[in-house]
Amino acid sequence: MILMGLIICSVPSLTLILKFPSITFRFLEGEGLEVITVIAITIITVIIILILIPITKADIKCYSVPGVVPLVSEDMEGLQHVPYLLYLKSSYQPCVGILIAPRWVVTAAHCFLPDLQITFFGGARKFQDFTGEILPYEKIFVHPNFTVTSPKNDLMLIKLSMPLTFFSPEVLPLPALVKNEIKDCLIHTWLQYQEVFGNPDNNLYSMRIQWIPDLKCKKLLGKKFLEDMFCMSNIEGNGQQCQVVTAAPVICDRELRGIMSWATGCILTGYIIVFTDLHSYSPWIKNVISTK
Repeated sequence: MILMGLIICSVPSLTLILKFPSITFRFLEGEGLEVITVIAITIITVIIILILIPITKADIKCYSVPGVVPLVSEDMEGLQHVPYLLYLKSSYQPCVGILIAPRWVVTAAHCFLPDLQITFFGGARKFQDFTGEILPYEKIFVHPNFTVTSPKNDLMLIKLSMPLTFFSPEVLPLPALVKNEIKDCLIHTWLQYQEVFGNPDNNLYSMRIQWIPDLKCKKLLGKKFLEDMFCMSNIEGNGQQCQVVTAAPVICDRELRGIMSWATGCILTGYIIVFTDLHSYSPWIKNVISTK
């Protein structure tokens, strides 16, 4: 399927491929080779051409997942917070953290695993665009009431060893709105695809998600839906499989509204996503930042 998509997307490449069999046949006709030999050589040549042809931006757009917007557009209005996103890698699946102060990162507490590594990509949309900078950190503060047996209080703060001076509190403040005022929001995730010929590709994607009323969340999730949580769903879900992060910030009306705690399935496929509501934890966050 991916190979077919590449051929369809790459119109100039397709033109070259369609012309090549006749060129090959004319070259070998005088040698008396049978048609089957010509076909075999042509197929091999086509494969080589596909490997060597560079993929253009148009080709990349053909791989876009419905309902998910790759951040390749030059229109970045309202996305000034993208450089604040940090990639958190550990012995488990990765997470996304986000700056809330020059030396402070907030993410989910379940991301605190052995060998936690924080990488700053400077707003790069593809891992290949920037190798990233490993950020040393001084200390991690897991919410005191968090336990590994429950998603409640799934929140932690990371104090970096050095401040990131480009941070501005006006770009992404903590929430001032209550939950019933939430509307459509934006979540970011680094999405891993298995590209052509098995080469992995990690891109930063944004996705619009829609708030689900608490009563409906309780009905859908039962006892799993706890106080100080809210749930949302991908507006345009699709059935594609994907590998995404297990925690990510959600931005609503240019405020940092919550941190993804868990989901009922892949967040790109229309499943329910459950967030820790930062509005409820603002006092704890501000206290840690001001006293530690």
